Amino acid sequence: MGSVSLKIGDGTARFRRSTLCSSALHLLMLASVLTTNLFALYAFTQSSSQSSSSSAAYHPDHENSNNNLSLISEHVSLILREIDASSGGCTRWSASCRASTPALADFPLDDVLALAAGGVRVGFDVAGGAADFAAGMAERNVTVVTSVVDSPGKPLNELVAARGLFPLLLAPAHRFPFYDAVFDLVHLSAALDEGGAPALGRSGRQEALEFLLFDIDRILRVGGLLWIDNYLCADDDRKRAVTRLIERFAYKKLKWVVGEKADPGKKTPRVYLSAVLQKPPRVSKD
Repeated sequence: MGSVSLKIGDGTARFRRSTLCSSALHLLMLASVLTTNLFALYAFTQSSSQSSSSSAAYHPDHENSNNNLSLISEHVSLILREIDASSGGCTRWSASCRASTPALADFPLDDVLALAAGGVRVGFDVAGGAADFAAGMAERNVTVVTSVVDSPGKPLNELVAARGLFPLLLAPAHRFPFYDAVFDLVHLSAALDEGGAPALGRSGRQEALEFLLFDIDRILRVGGLLWIDNYLCADDDRKRAVTRLIERFAYKKLKWVVGEKADPGKKTPRVYLSAVLQKPPRVSKD
């Protein structure tokens, strides 16, 4: 074998013949490799012969080792049975999920946006919590401001801001700090019970509900959408009260669904109201 030397000056590579010292070094390395392999072969044959001879003889610990092996095998079998049972449960669960259909009260975002006359660019989510609705709208190039309640120990405004969205921190009995007719869409759900902030500090009262809806009507432009998303009606009286108050504004009902969802803790299902309403033009009376 020869060694390679690079001469950078003229940019050529020249090969030199192997010397006697390099050949001797290669022979020494080859001999060491052969010796190592022979020792390994000898050790392997000796260990196999000793194991065969020891298996024929009786050892006091042989029975204990067999018991340990049987105990380990039982544990392994138990683990395998649990894995099979859990995989079967997951299979049944996924099958039931595929078989289930979405509730009628769940409106897809794209379907609601298609109903808006003139498109939706800016929206307002009343008491939107962690701003999941605003995040979904942001993926559709719609900017949504999310109002959160000023409550101790729950810095939701910081969470919303950390998600790259726009929070609005409100205190009870405050009107929305916006001009009239600035939003294309207003989204709300549980705010109907909380009164928005809760408005007037009286959760669920008729006065708080009227205060909230009148302020929503003020900031929503003509032709804009009011989306009531899966509002849980506590009873029939509450549903009738909300319905009567909405009808006072003469909004056009683009979608109106009263659906039921099973409650695992109760025998009777819960009643939910979902609606997409369009604000009509109004003639001012001078």
